[in-house]
Amino acid sequence: MRKKSIKPRYISLAVVMILINYLIFASLFTVLFESDFSTRYATRTPVPTFTPAPAEPIIIVPTPVPVMPEPSPTATQVVSPSESSSQPGISTSEEVIQASAIQPTDQPQYEPVGWQAAEESGPTRFSGQILDTNGNPVNGVSVQARCANYAVISQPSGSPGEEGSSPGFYEILIDTQPVPCIWFLTVVNTNDQGAIQASLSESVPVEITEKKSIVNANWQKNW
Repeated sequence: MRKKSIKPRYISLAVVMILINYLIFASLFTVLFESDFSTRYATRTPVPTFTPAPAEPIIIVPTPVPVMPEPSPTATQVVSPSESSSQPGISTSEEVIQASAIQPTDQPQYEPVGWQAAEESGPTRFSGQILDTNGNPVNGVSVQARCANYAVISQPSGSPGEEGSSPGFYEILIDTQPVPCIWFLTVVNTNDQGAIQASLSESVPVEITEKKSIVNANWQKNW
């Protein structure tokens, strides 16, 4: 009977396997031998302490507020038309504005001053003087008296030929007896006591009763 022979290749493989196992077990034995299996306790980590830092003061810097300087008046040269014609570069056309032509807007041209109503029954009459701020009479303007849809316009102030007329004087005779009503008086410019061309004052109310029908209504021209 013939015996089977082991091939050298298998022998080499077996030797390699034995060497590998030897190395593995030798390494494991070294690790186990050098290991210290005595009881060990974890080291307690100390709790960190907190030391507060000194607080620094907060400094608030105020914001500066700008102060606008007060305007100072500046002298302005006023040139009359006669002077402007003799100076080069200045024209006498509409570019030159006369100071007298500037009209204030904060007050009417005419306003009532010193109004009085007589404590008596008589004709319904409005009359008075129209003067400027210097006390000079103003002629050529009329006064309208209006009650609802009924209106009467006086002759121009200072009209010559009127009975009892004087410079700046006007008069409106409504009726020979009291006409009770809330009348509105207004200084106006008219065309021959016809259509009103312009109202020169505010409409001022006046109450006429059976015992107060004669009113002295003076006016002042402001500009």
